[in-house]
Parts: sequence; structure tokens; C-alpha cells
Amino acid sequence: MSAVPVIRSLLAGNAILTTAVPAARVFIGAVPLEVALPAIGITTVSGIPQNTLGMHEPQRLVRERIQVTVYAATYPSLDAVMDLVHRALPNTRGLIADLNVQSIVPSTVGPDLEIPKPQIFIRSRDYHVTYLQ
Repeated sequence: MSAVPVIRSLLAGNAILTTAVPAARVFIGAVPLEVALPAIGITTVSGIPQNTLGMHEPQRLVRERIQVTVYAATYPSLDAVMDLVHRALPNTRGLIADLNVQSIVPSTVGPDLEIPKPQIFIRSRDYHVTYLQ
């Protein structure tokens, strides 16, 4: 199990975000080369299952760090899409993408990166997703 589909479900299902980035350009994993921009890639950075003394519980709590990376053709577009991503991922809980999510909490914002040819602006933000596995 992974929380990546949870984040993709929330982003691809957000009507406001998908006016700027169609759901077909919200990818699990790497964003393919030559895709129209803006586009979003979602990956796992790390995950920590909560260990217990008995290790016999029917479900374990897992905290996973998910990275959402936005790729855009202009810096203003990068800023705008990052803002839409943040608004589309509220601090929430519930059954999302068949996973019992306990919380989604924003975390670190990555650095601004730029690829000169072709010019692509890149920024990521991490989210901590806690769920029962």
C-alpha cells in the first residue's frame, strides 16, 4: 500500500486544479518527457510503519512522506499551480482511494529549480499522509 494514489485522487479530482492541470497530467511517479506543461508528478519519499510491542494488531499506523512536484513553462504558472495543489490537499481524514487516511499534513517546500533548454520551472512540496494499513 502507498499513499501516492490518495494524493493523486485528491489532485485529479479537484475541479479548480484540473482547470490548470488536467487530470491526465497528474502522474504517479515520474512525469514523462515531452508532456504538455504544467504537469504534476507524485512520488513516495519515505514511510514509517508504527511498530508495537506485540506486532499483532489487525491494522498498523503508517506515516508516509509524499512529494508533489510541479513542472511549469513559466515561473508565474509554477507559483499558481503550487498554490492550487496546496489548496487541493486540505488537512483531512477519511476513506480516500480505498485507504483509511488519518491525516494529510503539509510539510517541507522544496527549492525552485530550472531547466534551461527547454525552459522548465520545477518546485516540490512534501505532505505527510498517515493511514491505517
